[in-house]
Amino acid sequence: MQEIFAEELEQFNFKKDFEIADVKVYPNPANSKINISSQFKIDKIDLYDMLGKLILTNKSESNVIDVSAITNGMYLLKIYSGERSSTKKLVIN
Repeated sequence: MQEIFAEELEQFNFKKDFEIADVKVYPNPANSKINISSQFKIDKIDLYDMLGKLILTNKSESNVIDVSAITNGMYLLKIYSGERSSTKKLVIN
């Protein structure tokens, strides 16, 4: 059963789609701005609340995002680079 699942993952290239190597989000927890760095060019950054609601989208050249106006809590950052993406937890306080 595990072999079949692994083959399906490989077939659909999930590993490539869901990983951008060395993505760093700091500071975390954050209260005013966050920095996002990666060895790849970042195309878009989406911030979601824990219910899956899109809070903001950043498509600018800057990898610094102002989160000072966002309510305190836990969020998910979805970071896109070409066909790859990575999801990181973020705490705003």
